[in-house]
This record gives sequence, structure tokens and C-alpha cells, in this order.
Amino acid sequence: MFIVPSVAMKVNEQHSFGIGVNVVWQRFKAEGLENFDNEMMSSNPGSVTGNDYASSTGFGARLGWMGQFSDMLTVGACYQSRTFMGEFDEYSGLFAEEGGFDIPSTYGLGIALTPMEGLVLAADFTQIMYSEINSVANPLLPNLGTSPLGTEDGAGFGWEDVTVYKVGVAYDVTTELTLRGGYNYGGQPIPASETLFNMIAPGVVEHHATFGGTYAVSESVEITFAYMHAFENTVEGEDSIPANFGGGEADLTMSQDSFGLGVGLLF
Repeated sequence: MFIVPSVAMKVNEQHSFGIGVNVVWQRFKAEGLENFDNEMMSSNPGSVTGNDYASSTGFGARLGWMGQFSDMLTVGACYQSRTFMGEFDEYSGLFAEEGGFDIPSTYGLGIALTPMEGLVLAADFTQIMYSEINSVANPLLPNLGTSPLGTEDGAGFGWEDVTVYKVGVAYDVTTELTLRGGYNYGGQPIPASETLFNMIAPGVVEHHATFGGTYAVSESVEITFAYMHAFENTVEGEDSIPANFGGGEADLTMSQDSFGLGVGLLF
């Protein structure tokens, strides 16, 4: 959960800048990892699995710029620093750096075109730097055989950096109704050799479609809805289960759907 107190200002009629402070709270729970909860595998047995929910808080920064280059063209850029989180103490024997689970930095660039009144076309990309975070980026092997879980070089999820591309459109159907649609592609971050550990974090979807809109009920009340479908994707394991765990492969499959509904009050 992010809470982002922010301030923005226009330096002239064309350019504006903003800055925000990320105040973050996160929660984690793991069960069923008893095979890793021993002195051979973990630097802190007893802090690997089955310890109910652990939570941590942390802070980071967010910067943004938007430039209006013509009535038709707007360009924007953003940067989010690495968010330094407190450790999950209850899982200090699972995650690298004694339960560390920071949030990686991101940066991006986007454009919006307004070819006619009431129509906006937008596109952007975002780079997510998972490689910054040891607990996320450290591979399972050979780390699992050379460093116990929970240490700086302890095994992680092996996630690679990801670039996300998005396109979208918004159209004012009437003065009361605006409809929106979009498409998002981000290459999934999990190599085929890292599927075993990622059974607890199988984030392998790549293609997302979105649809939504806003309807003004009155001059002071509006209703917004949004739907997202992440298409099913499978990553088949490749030498993903070590021989001392029985060998074989772990395959990951995921799809997602979400729906949101909001009410806005205008003053």
C-alpha cells in the first residue's frame, strides 16, 4: 500500500514538475516451505515458513515532469527511487538480507496526443529494476547450495528487469460520458530455470487489456468503473527442481481479472 503526499508546480505555461514521498506498508505470509526450514538451507531456521503475517514499512521518492509542446502534444517523464523497506523479521531465514524486501526503482516516459476535441491517444514505457533487490533478483541456484537462505547472497526468485509498454485511448462520447480502453505488454520476469521458488510468486502474465469509463451523474457527482484482464500465460520449467529435491520441473501459469468502481465528488 502506497500513500504519496505530493506537491506540483508550473514553472511556466508549458512545463510543470512534481515531487512525492512514498510512504509504503507491505505484508507477507508463507506456508508450506518446510523443506527449506532447516540448518542446511536457512541461516535462521524457524523464520522461514508458517509464521503468520509479517509487515514492514518504508520510504522512497517520486519525481515527475510534464511538458505541453502544442495543443496536440503532451510529453511526460517520471522516476521512482528504490523504496527502502524494513525487514520481514518473521521471515528473516527466507528472504535475502535477513528478511529484506525493498521495492525497486522505476523510470518511464510517455506521450499523449489530442488529434481532436474529446479524444486522447496515449503511449508510454516503464522500466522496472528488479535486479536492484537481492531477495527478488538472486537466483535459486547456485546460491541455494553456496549461501543459506536469509544471507546477502541467499537464494531469491531470480527476477530479471522488465520493460512495460502501454497504449490507451480516452473518448468523450457525450458531455457526461467518457470511455477508456488500453493495452499493456510487459515481458514476465521469471526465467525458466527459476520456476521452483516462484511457485509462491508466479507473476508470469504479460498481456493485459483494460476498459473503463466515467459518467457524470450531476455537476458534483461522477461514477468511474474499470476492468482489467491479464491473459493466461505459462512458463515451463527448465532444470528448475534440483536433484536433491527430487528433480523434474515446476511450471507456472497465471491469469488475472480485476474490476474497480469509484465515486467522485466535485467541489
